[in-house]
Amino acid sequence: MARRLRESASNMCSCATPSDMDGVDAVILPGGESTTQWKFLVEEGLDKTLLAHAACGGAIFGTCAGTILLAREVRNPAQPSLGLADITVIRNGYGRQLASEVRREVTSISPAPIEMVFHSRSDHRTRGTGGRNSSRHRAPTRCSCAKAAS
Repeated sequence: MARRLRESASNMCSCATPSDMDGVDAVILPGGESTTQWKFLVEEGLDKTLLAHAACGGAIFGTCAGTILLAREVRNPAQPSLGLADITVIRNGYGRQLASEVRREVTSISPAPIEMVFHSRSDHRTRGTGGRNSSRHRAPTRCSCAKAAS
């Protein structure tokens, strides 16, 4: 993802402390291990900084663990989150990392099929009116990352 952002001429930076967020327009919360990421956000005070960023209209996008951090409710097991996205995430709702898969499908963001990597298998059980799926796959919404076709 970082490479794609650099290629798009985005002015990208890493934020490890609240002061790093000064002047930031949009935030991407990456995949990884959400429990560890949450502990880091709280220890550094970035949880409050991200909430303030969102309250001022700042954009926040989450992939995989980032989606878990944005969810209003997290189950299996329960964990704290920012509560900014009107979704309930069931961690490992479709199995563990070993059940990951890669597919090429048409999406609402690209007329040509793009490669999609489905992993972590979180089940997003509820979604408010403001959310949208970019994939038209018939299975329940799952945590996914997509990349443009080469």
